[in-house]
Amino acid sequence: MEPHTNEPSAPSANGAPSPQNPQSSLILQGPVKLFTSAWNVFKNNWKMLVSIAIAPSVILFIGQLLMQVQSPVLLVIGIIIGIVGTVVSVVMQPAMIDAIHRLAHEPGVILTVGTQYKTGFRYFWSVLFLIILACLIFFGSGLLFLIPALVIGIYISLYIFVRVLDDKKGFSAFTESYSLVKGRWWGVFGRMLFLVLIYAIGALIIAGITFLIESTFAIDSNSVAGMIIAMILNLIFIGTVGPVALAYIYNLYVSLKETRLADVPVSGFKKWLVAFLIIGILVLIFGILFGVIKTVATYTNFSTTLSGINSGTSTRY
Repeated sequence: MEPHTNEPSAPSANGAPSPQNPQSSLILQGPVKLFTSAWNVFKNNWKMLVSIAIAPSVILFIGQLLMQVQSPVLLVIGIIIGIVGTVVSVVMQPAMIDAIHRLAHEPGVILTVGTQYKTGFRYFWSVLFLIILACLIFFGSGLLFLIPALVIGIYISLYIFVRVLDDKKGFSAFTESYSLVKGRWWGVFGRMLFLVLIYAIGALIIAGITFLIESTFAIDSNSVAGMIIAMILNLIFIGTVGPVALAYIYNLYVSLKETRLADVPVSGFKKWLVAFLIIGILVLIFGILFGVIKTVATYTNFSTTLSGINSGTSTRY
């Protein structure tokens, strides 16, 4: 284990903890090795991993199709199915992470989509709570420009993995992720950037294929046929990139745990998280109040104008 030679970083001028010296990232597995290992996991278990990954998209697509039909009943059904799809999207992440972990540590294990989603549903509320907290923290830190949000985002990027694999809840999941990344911020950032580039390349390929098909066969992208073609290609993309990306981050998580720094203080970082969370909540509340006040004022002005028009019409007659 690498000795803890870096002192805890002082907050930067704009309020967020500063990234650490990139020298300590040399002990981590390289991005190519992380990706190769992730691809091997996917290649050997692609049927189950693809099924887990695409389930939310299939449900959401069915809801979207129903909402396109000019029927109030089907519209309501489509909205309900869309909500179900959103719930399954949250559940999919712990289900996939648990599957990848078990495949890595239990040779010959036989997993099913049903059992993995059953496992995922056990984490639904805690993962949803963490996602909401993370969004508010990002929002609060983002008000101080992009850099604080980026720094915070990398430090807590492993919180779902920590929740599922280390059974840490709430802020403990964030601080444990921070303690894993501490001293290797630049290394983690570079490996995440590599993954984003892979994702972008895949998305461009899918977009190009979609454009070629629609152009060749003169298919309107807004038509039912266009939506089905886009959905099929998106399922291929999600079913491939989704599991590979989560396996990649899982490998990074394992590498960070194996090389973590000793005795990382987290109390200071937690205070910054709480501060950013409070800022995010306050801005969200003020934003909602502003929207309500603006809507009421607009409605009042409209009613006054309409009343004046009706009064003028009545006077002429």
